[in-house]
Amino acid sequence: MKNTLSQVNILLVDDRPANLLALEAVLEPLKCNLVKANSGEEALKCLLDLDYAIILLDVQMPGMDGFETATLIKGRAKSCHIPIIFVTAINKEERFIFQGYASGAVDYITKPFDPAVLLAKISIFVDLFTFAQQNQKQAKELLQAERRRQTERRLDERMRSRLDQHHLRELASSEERLREFKSTVDATLDGVFIFDAHDLNFSYTNHGGVGQLGYGPEEILTLTPLDLLPEVDAALLRKKLDSLRDGTIPSYTFQTVQRRKDGSEIPVELFLQFVTPQGKEGRFVAVARDISERVMAEARIEQQFHRLTALRDIDMAITSSLDLRVTLNVLLDQVTSQLQVDAADVLLLNPHTQSLEFATSRGFHSQVSNIEAIRLSESHAGRAVLERKLVYIPNLTEEPGAPARAPVFAKEDFVTYYGVPLIAKGQIRGVLEIFQRSSHTESAEWMEFLNALAGQAAIAIDNATLFDDLQRSNSELMQAYDTTIEGWSRALDLRDKETEGHTLRVTRMAMIMARANGLSSSEMVHIRRGALLHDIGKMGIPDSILLKPGPLTEEEWVIMRQHPFYAFELLSPIAYLRPALDIPYCHHEKWDGSGYPRQLKGEQIPLSARLFAIADVWDALKSDRPYRKGWPDEKIRAHILDGSGTHFDPAAVELFMGLDMESSSIPLELDQLLVPETEL
Repeated sequence: MKNTLSQVNILLVDDRPANLLALEAVLEPLKCNLVKANSGEEALKCLLDLDYAIILLDVQMPGMDGFETATLIKGRAKSCHIPIIFVTAINKEERFIFQGYASGAVDYITKPFDPAVLLAKISIFVDLFTFAQQNQKQAKELLQAERRRQTERRLDERMRSRLDQHHLRELASSEERLREFKSTVDATLDGVFIFDAHDLNFSYTNHGGVGQLGYGPEEILTLTPLDLLPEVDAALLRKKLDSLRDGTIPSYTFQTVQRRKDGSEIPVELFLQFVTPQGKEGRFVAVARDISERVMAEARIEQQFHRLTALRDIDMAITSSLDLRVTLNVLLDQVTSQLQVDAADVLLLNPHTQSLEFATSRGFHSQVSNIEAIRLSESHAGRAVLERKLVYIPNLTEEPGAPARAPVFAKEDFVTYYGVPLIAKGQIRGVLEIFQRSSHTESAEWMEFLNALAGQAAIAIDNATLFDDLQRSNSELMQAYDTTIEGWSRALDLRDKETEGHTLRVTRMAMIMARANGLSSSEMVHIRRGALLHDIGKMGIPDSILLKPGPLTEEEWVIMRQHPFYAFELLSPIAYLRPALDIPYCHHEKWDGSGYPRQLKGEQIPLSARLFAIADVWDALKSDRPYRKGWPDEKIRAHILDGSGTHFDPAAVELFMGLDMESSSIPLELDQLLVPETEL
């Protein structure tokens, strides 16, 4: 990647230059590198050269639209990690918003938007990106340091080469060379040990070895290398010493830990060789290199990797699930494992009551979910909300206050506390609480990662809140729409006093048949709407024809048969009513093709219209009219059976005849229809 910590890239994608300029103005305070693309194709090219903290993507663009662009971005390994926010002024309908989330977006913002809100949202992603960059930079520095140590190690091998049999024989051949040997060995920081081939007692240790282990020069001569190693490694070493002694292997190197005099352990890399000086009995030579820094560097690299993986897992949870509980559980799993804390929870702010409500937790011994809503003035978490900053309590036992949580704290034996406000788009969404059962002072790196996790928690809550608000608004809108539909149907009934109540009766019958036929609850919603509006086209029929007490003339019938067309013209421009058009438009079609308005035949007629036609005829014949009395049930049944295969769908007739309409129950309210079908 070409980024540096001073350069964070943001990709802006919109086919209108004016929109790009507006976004530039909003994001200018972030001091980021704003890369602009005027099409989906150009955006994909921009992703080849740079990494980005966030992509702001328009939906409605010529050629490749925003959804297709987002899908391609998420499908590439190099760019799938980049969060996407859709920004659009056109595609505001629910289906577009859901499609945006399905294509991998973390947010869907419609215009006009509040610039401060957008800026706050983007700043969170910039902070997360910067944090990830810092982790990567630290990991790179650690790797470079390790490479330097490896280079130094290779250079120092020259010293080890002096320990082979040839050099030892030469150095031991004279007092002068012996002094040279000791001088060379004592100068190295590595521990050099010579020990007996049989009893393994140390016979020589250089200054480096004495310094490593903390023993005095005389004390160490009473020990063997096996005394300094863990039991498992000591057993392995004994076997390797046998192989070195009999010449099976020329040398042996392995990593272990050496036990110091004070009981502490240091990680070392041991190099062993069996040497036989000229004219003398063979002995073992060991070089122990302190690799504490290397082990710490490797541990830091591994920790950084796990933390980056944790952030990625949380990102995936945020983008793949709109269930807040699922996302927060993933978050707390990462909090407890990566930060090594005893317990953690998330409290959500209820803006209406100005109190904090429990969401989820990890690590508690007691049942914290039973705690009632916490007032902001009665908790450390409330203080974090009010002050909009992290609250750190080093010793809870000495801290007064927080009466709402005192019983929990007493049972849990908590000592250290952190409360981090969860802020998204400038709004407090809740608090992430961290608890330790012992005294802890954490590093700046630990605190930085905690803040990154808190930022992701805030994003998750904000996304879930947005989705819940969207669902609530959609439900309220649907209720309003359906109330309007019911008003239309009542208006029709009031216009024709003779058919008053007809609409609700046929709607109920049609829905009983639809449920018996196995239609889903979502399909039944459309059947309900279509049944309520089945005669909406009659609003275009003159009263002189619609309310005529006697039979209609042929000319009048021509006008009356236009009402399905009127229904289509009236309802088809209304998007949410299009799926309900089948009944108003087709309920006068007949199975044999002799119906109107389009002479549809057989299964060309929509199923809902075929079912409704029977209910409509049943209620029409059963009701009194000025020119006739209502028919008895048996006569109507015979009439419907007689029309099976000509007027009516035979399968629908068979279904109808097997139902008891009087005792069957069916919900007619919209909110009841929208529950899962297993609950109906």
